[in-house]
Amino acid sequence: MERYRITYAIITTKNRETGEAVERWEARLYDKFIEKVNKRAKTIKLEAKVTETRGKGRSKAEEEAKDKLKKFMVEGTAPKGLGDDPLVSDWLLAHWTRTDKPADGRKPMRKDSRSVTYLKNQRGMAVKYWTPALGTMRMSQLRDETIDGIMKRWYADGATGNQVNRRLKVLRTAVSAWADKKKKADPLQYLDPADAEPTKDRGTLSLSEINKVIDLPEQSPRLKAAILLGALCGLRMGECRGLQWADVDFDNNRVNIKNNWVCDSEGLKAPKYGSVRTVPLPAEVRAVLEILRELPPASPFVLANERHPGKAVSVTLFVDGFPKILERIGISESERKERNLVYHGLRHAFISHCRAGGVPGYVVQAMAGHSSLEMTDDYSHGDETIIDFEKYRLQMETALAAGGEK
Repeated sequence: MERYRITYAIITTKNRETGEAVERWEARLYDKFIEKVNKRAKTIKLEAKVTETRGKGRSKAEEEAKDKLKKFMVEGTAPKGLGDDPLVSDWLLAHWTRTDKPADGRKPMRKDSRSVTYLKNQRGMAVKYWTPALGTMRMSQLRDETIDGIMKRWYADGATGNQVNRRLKVLRTAVSAWADKKKKADPLQYLDPADAEPTKDRGTLSLSEINKVIDLPEQSPRLKAAILLGALCGLRMGECRGLQWADVDFDNNRVNIKNNWVCDSEGLKAPKYGSVRTVPLPAEVRAVLEILRELPPASPFVLANERHPGKAVSVTLFVDGFPKILERIGISESERKERNLVYHGLRHAFISHCRAGGVPGYVVQAMAGHSSLEMTDDYSHGDETIIDFEKYRLQMETALAAGGEK
């Protein structure tokens, strides 16, 4: 917000039909740094009666203009005509804006695989942290020592090392893309990140806890299906939302993961990183799905949106429903937070239990849709919720006894 100022003027025009004069406020957004009308945002025109233009009308107009400005800053279009040495803040906004929406509505020549939600979050951080910090700095003026100073200032103001690094990544990714495009050296390539605090692993449910979910009486089939698709089939939240009945092969007990629904504005799209794949359909999941497909409303989606059957179910089902399920199987809110149990942790549980059960690593990788076995390793946990220590103790003792007999 610090970068822009809003000016107002009373504009008088004539009504084409009645010929009467109409007075209104016209609010314009100006870029304080380069002092020219910001062509990227449409001029905001707010009509007000003459008697209100110097009182409540102006306050209302200013409030509405600022609301529209906030929306523009987060969701606006990319700056045009940046030139060879743009303001760093302008390039940041351009980089974190979708690039695959031609003005004529045709199919894009190159698809932008970044999700709308991801871009909105990155753009929001760019606006909140980097726009006021960088001011009028241009790409040619960017130095790692300057950015290091900004990082130290944030840390001194109370930001954690992880928070500083997340902000740095927003800038670093955009600057690296600019350097590649211009065939120049990356000015931030030698900048060290902040020391990061250790992060807590995603919590996982044990097999006994998953069985408790399966055995829950009088539970919403839609919510139970959402939980079990994550825990026993390894689907991401967006893949659960995008799963359609045509993708469920009841004859061969398989689930074909072809779609992903992250936000309503994008609708159906391919799974993350193009990870189209097929996973087994366990009997426990099949039983819930067979109940679910007999229930209204009629919808192509497995997890139907009851209000809008043509759309995917809301994320509320997962965000609010998962903690409720945990409470029903005896996991309190404090325990959930202590164990860091979130919906995405069900995918970690699926991968970990598969590996603990002896499924080969390359098979687990394929079912998870990971691009590398290293990523699958990152999702594999070896805590008490996964490892049956008693089982492996007995196996070890049996092996030791057999060795002694020889």
